[in-house]
Amino acid sequence: MMMWLTSFIETGKLDSDKDATALFSHVTMIMVPFAVVCIMLSGWLADNVPHKYLIPPAFALRSLITVLFRTVDDPNSVFAYALIVMLVLSSGFMVISIESFFLK
Repeated sequence: MMMWLTSFIETGKLDSDKDATALFSHVTMIMVPFAVVCIMLSGWLADNVPHKYLIPPAFALRSLITVLFRTVDDPNSVFAYALIVMLVLSSGFMVISIESFFLK
């Protein structure tokens, strides 16, 4: 994520590595409450829904979100913040789905 954010230094959207680090810190603070809810929901889904209905959509969701990063022009936009949060949450959902599969 930091490599993606620092790539905006070359384009002039961010001034320095310090700005990229501050932006990442800010997004992380926004993400924490969403992560708590997502982890609990993912655990519940992993316990109650068959894995064949969880793992493929988890990978597809993460892939779709990753592709959408190509459309971001401004790292300070609400869309960029939302994509970063959704990428981390979908990655967590994917990991929980896979770990639940292997632990059962």
